[in-house]
Amino acid sequence: MAEVTWEDLKARVSKGSVGAPPDALIEQEFNVGKAYVDNYIGVQTVPEVAANEAVLTAGQELLKRSYNPQGQSASLNNDGTPQPFRLSKDPFITTRALLDPYMVVGF
Repeated sequence: MAEVTWEDLKARVSKGSVGAPPDALIEQEFNVGKAYVDNYIGVQTVPEVAANEAVLTAGQELLKRSYNPQGQSASLNNDGTPQPFRLSKDPFITTRALLDPYMVVGF
């Protein structure tokens, strides 16, 4: 399996959406997410598939935040009414949850 690229993130966030974010923004958030994941992993050994998923997840969360700077978003209920919700304060909480099983803690 090859390392993921910003085009992989673009494919993920564009799936089923009417308007995709600009390529420059997708690439920027991908690079920030990748840098975060690389720094978090450090010298640990993490399966490539898990690291790739973490990079895509981090980029996706960062893109969500760029479109919702106040930390609020909305989805539609079953009856079509908007249902507001607040995004997590930590954009990397899901990313860390993906990687933590592979992190060696201790002496």
